[in-house]
Amino acid sequence: MKDRCLKSAPSVEKRRRKKKKEKKKGKEKEKKKKKEKRKRKKKIYKNINKKIKKRKKGKEIYNSIFR
Repeated sequence: MKDRCLKSAPSVEKRRRKKKKEKKKGKEKEKKKKKEKRKRKKKIYKNINKKIKKRKKGKEIYNSIFR
């Protein structure tokens, strides 16, 4: 009698497993989204840094000519 009470019905188990799977999928999607966001940010900052470096070089050349 005790064993019967402890074990839940197979349909309930199925539902639980399905929920767990969906939750895992959702978490993976979130991770992917965050990764993409980080990638995009990195790209933007990389471009900004490039522009700054170019500007600095330009300033140095300008200053060396007009001293």
